[in-house]
Amino acid sequence: MRLFERVRMDLDHVQSGAFAGTDEYRIVRTKEQVAELQGKLADGKYDQPELDEVVASIGRVLADNRLSPQARDMLNDDLNRVRDYRAHHDDWH
Repeated sequence: MRLFERVRMDLDHVQSGAFAGTDEYRIVRTKEQVAELQGKLADGKYDQPELDEVVASIGRVLADNRLSPQARDMLNDDLNRVRDYRAHHDDWH
């Protein structure tokens, strides 16, 4: 799923400018969750609770990290696309 690949790439970009410590930890954890979900989806397994956790995790990065306006816009766009996927996942397969 290219959607989740893009989310991980955007998180990589945001991580490169993150403050060490809690900010970076949230980003790393979110990337791990996205990778786990992406692996399940690649195997044909839709995991609603895990998708919900990814949405929440991206939301925490947005709410709690010090981000540039560009990084914030990029992650907000990703979050909206992931929410759209969650709402319409049957149409994406």
